[in-house]
Amino acid sequence: MPLSSEGWKGSKLDKGSPKIPKASAVTPKSSLEMNALIPFFLNVELLLLTVTSAKVFIDPREGSIAGGTWITLRLDDCLGLTSGQLGLWYSTNGSPSEVSLVNPTLPRVVCDVHPLHFDVSTIRCKTRSLLQEGVYHPEVTSNGQVISTSGRMTGDNCTFKFAAAQTPVVYQINPPSGVPGSLIEVYGQVIAGSYETMDFDTDYIDGPVILEAEDDGWISLCSFANKQNRSIYPIQGEHGTGTLKCRVEGNYIGSQNISFSVFNKGKSVVHKDAWLISAKQELFLYQTHPEIVSVFPTSGSLRGGTRLTITGDFFDHPLKVTVAGVPCENEYISPWKIICITGPVDKTRRLSAPQPGNRGLLFEVWDDTVDTGLTEATPGYRWQFVPNASSPAVFLSQAKQPFRSRLCGFFVAPQTNNYTFWILADGKASLYLSLTEDPGSKIKIASLPAGVSQWSEHWEKNWNQSWQPKSQKFELTGGSRYYLEALHHGTAPSTGVKVGIQLHNTWLNPDVINTYHREKHEIQASAHQLPEIQMLTLSGTGWFSLSWDNISSNTISTNATADQVQTVIEELLSVKCDTEPSSAKFLFRNGFENVSDQKDFCTKGYVVSGVEPFCGRFSICSPKYLVRTPPSTLPRYDVTEYTHVCFAHKGYISNTLHVLVSYINTFLRTVKKNLTCHWRTQENSLESWEFTCVDLWRSCVNNSELLLDLQANSTVLVHQIVLLFPEVDEEPSGKFYLDEIIISDRQVTVFQRDPKPAHPGGNIIEAVSVVGSPPIYNVSLLVAGCGGHLPLFSLRGTLPSQGSEEDDSLFASLENANISLRVQRLQTASPPIGGTFQILLPNTVISGVPVHISSHHLHKLLQSSTDNSTARYFNASDFTVTKDSSTCYEAIWTLTWKAKTGDLPNVISVSAENLTGLNPTVAARVVYDGGVFIGPIFGDMLATCNNSTQVVVVVNEVLANCSGSCSFRYCQEATPLVSDVEYLLDDGLHTKVFIRGSGFTEDHQALRILVNDTTCYVTASNRTDLVCQMKMLPVGLYQVMLLVRPYGFALNASTGGDIYLRIEPKLVAVEPSRASEIGGCPVILRGTGFDGISLVLFGSQVCPVNTNNSNSMRIECEVPSRGEDDFNVHVTLIARCQSTVFANVFIYDPSLNPAIVALSRNRSSIAGGQILQIGLSSFAAYTGSNVQVQIGDAAADILGKTAHGLDVVLPGLAAGWYNVSVILNGILIGSNGVESLIQYISEIFNIEPCCGSFLGGTMLTISGTGFSPNPALVSVTIDRQTCDVTYLMEEAIWCRTPPAAGLSHVQSQDISAQVLVFIGSRSTTHTSSLSLQSGDITFTYQRALTPGVSAVEVEMRNGSLHLGIHGLNVTNSLAKLGDSACELKSQHTNKSTTFSQCSLPMNTLEPGIYPIRVLQKQLGYANLTASLQDIRVTPQISTVFPSQGSACGGLVLTISGFALTSQRNSVRVSLGGNYSCEIKSSVYNMIICTLLPRDQSLGAWQLPEAYPVLNVTVTVNGISSICLANCTLHLLEEWTPSVDAVTWEINGTFTDVMLSGQRLVWATDKPVVRMGNQAPCHVTYWNETSVRCWAASVYAGEHALSMPNSRRGQACFRTGSRIVSIAPYVLRFYPQHFGGNGGGRLTIEGAAFQGRSQTSVIIGNHPCLITRATYNAIQCTVPPGHGTKALWLEVNSLSYPLGEISYREEFTPAFLSLLPVVGLLLTVKVSRITAVENMRVSVGDSPCTNVNGNRTTLQCLAPQLPAGEHHIVGHDLLRGWASSNLTFISRLAVTSVHHNFGCLGGGAVHLHGTGFSPESTSVAICDAPCVTLGPVTATDLSCLAPRLDASLAILCSLKHSSEDCQETGATYIKCDIRVTVGTDSVTGPAPYIYLCDDDILPWDQTTGDSSLPYFTGLFFSPKVERDEVLIYNSSCNITMETEAEMECEGANQPITAKITEIRKSWGQNTQVGLTIEQRQCKAAGILHPFPHPVLYQA
Repeated sequence: MPLSSEGWKGSKLDKGSPKIPKASAVTPKSSLEMNALIPFFLNVELLLLTVTSAKVFIDPREGSIAGGTWITLRLDDCLGLTSGQLGLWYSTNGSPSEVSLVNPTLPRVVCDVHPLHFDVSTIRCKTRSLLQEGVYHPEVTSNGQVISTSGRMTGDNCTFKFAAAQTPVVYQINPPSGVPGSLIEVYGQVIAGSYETMDFDTDYIDGPVILEAEDDGWISLCSFANKQNRSIYPIQGEHGTGTLKCRVEGNYIGSQNISFSVFNKGKSVVHKDAWLISAKQELFLYQTHPEIVSVFPTSGSLRGGTRLTITGDFFDHPLKVTVAGVPCENEYISPWKIICITGPVDKTRRLSAPQPGNRGLLFEVWDDTVDTGLTEATPGYRWQFVPNASSPAVFLSQAKQPFRSRLCGFFVAPQTNNYTFWILADGKASLYLSLTEDPGSKIKIASLPAGVSQWSEHWEKNWNQSWQPKSQKFELTGGSRYYLEALHHGTAPSTGVKVGIQLHNTWLNPDVINTYHREKHEIQASAHQLPEIQMLTLSGTGWFSLSWDNISSNTISTNATADQVQTVIEELLSVKCDTEPSSAKFLFRNGFENVSDQKDFCTKGYVVSGVEPFCGRFSICSPKYLVRTPPSTLPRYDVTEYTHVCFAHKGYISNTLHVLVSYINTFLRTVKKNLTCHWRTQENSLESWEFTCVDLWRSCVNNSELLLDLQANSTVLVHQIVLLFPEVDEEPSGKFYLDEIIISDRQVTVFQRDPKPAHPGGNIIEAVSVVGSPPIYNVSLLVAGCGGHLPLFSLRGTLPSQGSEEDDSLFASLENANISLRVQRLQTASPPIGGTFQILLPNTVISGVPVHISSHHLHKLLQSSTDNSTARYFNASDFTVTKDSSTCYEAIWTLTWKAKTGDLPNVISVSAENLTGLNPTVAARVVYDGGVFIGPIFGDMLATCNNSTQVVVVVNEVLANCSGSCSFRYCQEATPLVSDVEYLLDDGLHTKVFIRGSGFTEDHQALRILVNDTTCYVTASNRTDLVCQMKMLPVGLYQVMLLVRPYGFALNASTGGDIYLRIEPKLVAVEPSRASEIGGCPVILRGTGFDGISLVLFGSQVCPVNTNNSNSMRIECEVPSRGEDDFNVHVTLIARCQSTVFANVFIYDPSLNPAIVALSRNRSSIAGGQILQIGLSSFAAYTGSNVQVQIGDAAADILGKTAHGLDVVLPGLAAGWYNVSVILNGILIGSNGVESLIQYISEIFNIEPCCGSFLGGTMLTISGTGFSPNPALVSVTIDRQTCDVTYLMEEAIWCRTPPAAGLSHVQSQDISAQVLVFIGSRSTTHTSSLSLQSGDITFTYQRALTPGVSAVEVEMRNGSLHLGIHGLNVTNSLAKLGDSACELKSQHTNKSTTFSQCSLPMNTLEPGIYPIRVLQKQLGYANLTASLQDIRVTPQISTVFPSQGSACGGLVLTISGFALTSQRNSVRVSLGGNYSCEIKSSVYNMIICTLLPRDQSLGAWQLPEAYPVLNVTVTVNGISSICLANCTLHLLEEWTPSVDAVTWEINGTFTDVMLSGQRLVWATDKPVVRMGNQAPCHVTYWNETSVRCWAASVYAGEHALSMPNSRRGQACFRTGSRIVSIAPYVLRFYPQHFGGNGGGRLTIEGAAFQGRSQTSVIIGNHPCLITRATYNAIQCTVPPGHGTKALWLEVNSLSYPLGEISYREEFTPAFLSLLPVVGLLLTVKVSRITAVENMRVSVGDSPCTNVNGNRTTLQCLAPQLPAGEHHIVGHDLLRGWASSNLTFISRLAVTSVHHNFGCLGGGAVHLHGTGFSPESTSVAICDAPCVTLGPVTATDLSCLAPRLDASLAILCSLKHSSEDCQETGATYIKCDIRVTVGTDSVTGPAPYIYLCDDDILPWDQTTGDSSLPYFTGLFFSPKVERDEVLIYNSSCNITMETEAEMECEGANQPITAKITEIRKSWGQNTQVGLTIEQRQCKAAGILHPFPHPVLYQA
């Protein structure tokens, strides 16, 4: 039973998952049924295979090139495996892992294994696609083992052939489009004649037809089930070609491919002629589309808002609805219904007929009986919509009925591209195109004077000026609609008219579709060819014969007709032939004499008479087939009956025949095969004919090995015979001719006989025409070739009695009869063309080109004459020149490119130079511009033509079909209108809005009002008035949206635009109404309508608003200072560009200002720095104000503010009196009750003590006033030496004296020294305020007051240093040792000296030599003898632990004692011998160090010969220690571990190490093993004699082992046992082949790739840049190169050879071409890439994102880039950089402008577009620069529109005349916005609008495209670059206004003036003046005054 696909629906397959319908036939049976049937089917199949073909090891042996063939492979026969071996070939699931089909010269093909097997010796698998023919051997892989039949002696039984003959083919789908559920017919090579059957030897259709959408992977089924009558649609056809009929299931919308499968053959392929091309340039076979049935309502408001309901079928996402081209916002979508809200229609949109609709065109037809206009009233009018650009199949039933028809609609350009239109019709036809939607601007672009059957007929070969089937090229914009119309005159029945199109720049090419036309140019040189005409005049009656070239004709009667005379003359020119034997039986014979015979005889050549034939007058030139006729003329015949084919031939011909036969094979199947047969021929020659007979049966069919399976007694039928011809040049010498083709039952002979044909004058006559009637006949004779003079006719048997050939006239008569003949030459044949012509290239002229130049020489001539613009075309390897015509009167050369695709420029033209002949001409034309042809234009590129605006639905980018009514009208009658909007404050919290107009309703539920996007609730309504209530609105201008259901939104009745409501504020009170001049205090404004107030001005000063305490009825702000304003000021409230002024409502009162009431001091040091407290009255309210304090002219720093005043830091000033000034908010305040003065002064009173020690140190106290407490400003010197200041006050200074200057040990006299005090940079000794009489202050150094020390005692005990001092006057003293000091305590005193003691802790003293000083606190420093001045501190060692250890070091020593530390880190431990101790830490009483051999070379770790005893000494700061106890260390053998041997092994990333020796373990300690600087080696096993450990990722190189133990020391190693050497090793590297551009990623795997120094990879002599390096893997980027290069790895400066890599062209990725860019989507044709996921694409320096595609095409999203050309770079991560010359051109464009209007002062403008440059973008508005705001991106920028120039601002005064009928409104000035990037410059889509009157401000400040706000009033768009503008005065009436200019008429003439003239007349007093009011832009609260009146006399 055939299988049905009922129940299957289209399903979206997950990405990455297999598409189930593509993998196997899909049936509706359950899985249980399927599992139950499979064993039965397979058993039956295997049984049948065994019975019928016991020796067939693969079955079938041939299958489809598209794959899908189920083949059965016997492993025992093909692979030679025994039954025992077969079991090993199966994995755990019982099936082999993989089967592949291999051919050494073709790609490997995977054969997908069937999961179920019942015989271990049999595999069943399904082939994948190859798409070319080839013979393959099977290869089976299982468990990692591969076995193949390749090379085995298995014959053809173990091969499988991908055969085109076994491939089902899809030729056509009819219809090509429809809704899901439609019935379609699949026509093609279906091969099978039935559906699924149990006969496995029968070809049947396997499963349903599959529809697949390539873009999104959607799979749908097409069911063979006829659900209506519960049957199956039959297969129609015979001999393998037929039609499958099925119904499309599912609901998918889009373009789909179609395939089906045939059992034993496989999957179908698509013939290249079958492909259709969609608007998205997709190749497809069938397109499903949605359908619209109805639209309700059918009319609505011009403002939009109508709720539209669309019914139909197959609506789905993504979905877009437009009404009259305006988007309709979707509200609800289901498969059957759409509800959307219409948008507003722009006033500029054309709403008149015709209007574009949904897919298809409108077809109209009229009777052609009268010549009237084509209207619906014209007789016979009928119409219908057609799905594509073609007349319907049947539209007239009455035969011979003349008609006129029209196809009209709109071509929707799928992308911006070049297009050429074509027309095809069977009668006179014309094609029109408008470059807009308006049919009024249509032009004729193509025409046909008569009918043609093919698109290029009369164009490619027989073109002349009257035939114009194609148009010129048009560049059309993607998405735009263009009106298209085709007119046709015809007679029924008719094939109608079709319109095609050629798309020139496309990714498609001839390799994928046959309708692609490559670029083809033609040069044609021709002259008129006129025949010779001889007039024959007979006299007399009877019979006669003509004589010509001594050849006599048959007899003719003197009253013969012109046709009879022509027949006799043609017989005279014919070759006579006979045939033998006469008994031969002919099935077919053709001598090409009867022209009507050639219509059915499809040899595909052309019949000629200019070459002498074998027989008769005609032969055929260059035919494609020897025998190929339709069944009606010659059905396929039995070659066993008609065994011979015979023919005459002349020229260059092959001795090979291809014969297509069919027969019944041993399987009783009808099969077709192509046989190759050979026949004998003599040498090819154009000079003579040869007649040949070929016995097809004996020489070809009967002995062919391809027919071994011929069923006994079966007939062999011949379908066609192809006679091959060798490849020769296109010149005439390479032509060949056939004549007398015979199919016979035996060999026959055809031979020529006498009489020979006439050759008058040695010429061959190509054509004869006789006209006239007895007795006068005009005979026209066209001579073949370049033959010239012809002899005159004569009568047989007579001689001319009068005239001669030279006279072009003669007379002859018969003597026996009364018959005479006069012959007169009326016209001689025209001469052939000759001479030379010129070829004109863009920069080159080629002269003297012979008109008969060969194609070869013309090709060389063009290539040798190329210039820069033509070299790339004429020097291309695929450029060819052929000579398609070379006659005496015409030569045609054709220029083509065999490989180049795309639309090439027309770079060649020609002109006549020295041509000869009759009217010679030469011309060049473009036969085809490169591009793909679509004919007729498919419906998704068309839109129907309608009388009213249409609702258009697009689903998944596919236009819907309208089967019902899709009309919707935007009309005034259905538009509610608003004439007035007012408001009233209701209760202080709400606003009532009153709306008046028309078209309202009383139903509140049908009304919706939005004000400022907020709902205003309707409280009352009728047809003309509405009242609604909402929350209170702030001040401003608000857009009002009124929706009246079901009509839509209302419009402004006066402007036709938006509706606005203006809210203004009202001020009731200002609290307080007065304040100080300083401001800063809060003020409250009370009133209403304060919401939205953005700025408050008191006079000209801004009052900052406290938004937290403000609302709609109250504003709180901080009063600004008065500034320069008057005391009585206005209050101004500003919202946006609207301002409201309230006059004289606030007073600045100076009596309320604060005042200075107190100063904390009235004196200061001249150094300043003191704190001054200033008391202020009423200051609490001004603490937050801007405060400044000045002392004189110097500013004082403010430390703080309080409610009562200020704290300031006084500046340093010269002595004197200064004013103290306080300034609040710029206002200088006065004083109240206090004099605001301060005096700067400094003075010394006295010093104590007066005298002290010679050695200094006396504490000196200086008393006075005006000192500074700042140490940086005060200094004291004694006799020019610094007295160190210890403490400062304003009245006193304490300092310690220095030693006496010039002091010597023998000094005995006292020394007096001057004391100087410096305050800042001034000395008080130079001021007049000092009170000392002498003017000097001195200090005396006295010997008597200098203490003396006679002896010093030093002792170190108990951690302290004890000092004993003997001396004079040393009581109450300090002993100083370096920076340490201790207070001396007196112990006993004798008469002359005192003994005192003190101690210092040792931890404060480092070892060293310290000077000792004694300071008597009152007198100063004591005098010490030289021997007592230094004390030595020595380090001391008490213990060393441990006292014994290993001889190889590593022992951690702890040294205890005193004075063992140094701040200079100058501590060293000495041991003697060859050892040192590395200090780890050092503190006052302890040192910890590690014992090391002094030389840490490898040998130092060896076992020593002796074990020494070491003395420990510590040296600190250069002072060696003393030992208090035992300070020795014993190195003992029994404490020394020893390692005798080390072994290691590398295992992956791990290194295992084994150490053997003695004493390796101490007690319970776990041993530690280290490998150089590596991490520890992890110990896994240990005992006293061995230790095992492992280390991870040990880098390459040598590693020294060590075994440290802190308690015993380091282990010793035997010689050579300490070093572990690790070398890198490589497992593999890949890939081994790279592209020549470098950049490929090389991966090396192994271990130990990291070393101490840098690891590098070298390729040849160049480094490979490492991008990732780990221990076991390296990845690097290969450099560019070519050929084979050595690969090296360098680790630790050692090189390791790895092998070789190669650079090959076939591994170099290439970016071939860039297809037309759609938006930012780049489509690049590529080759030689590895995989899409490995590709990275960049444009310029920016990445291209979302890379996807396949191995031939990549797509990605280009980044937004600045305008200009950017190189496209490709990178294959594995193969490297791609070769690419591609560039992406980023275009500069401005797509939208936001906030494009403002006051005359300008404002911020926001531009959106493409191509902006962050560095070099400039914007100009009316040529004035617009300063950029913030950062600029490639798509967005903001700038500050400049203030309008005064010369343009005068236009604001112009108004419409009172007599003008135009509406009155405000005046605006529009300025172009121009954006420049580099050399590119564009103008924005919307201008910047300067609002002359701020009373009307559009609410939505967004413009661009259709969203431009509608302004009323007077517009000016001055073009400054033209320096001209049109103006007028009050008496001038506007007559015209455009975006660029205005015109007006005065009393006498239009008034015109230039801007420059206006400037010259500035301020002149003239008769008529235009007064320009001063205006200000209030949005920012800043005045922008314009110049005063500009007067101009028109």
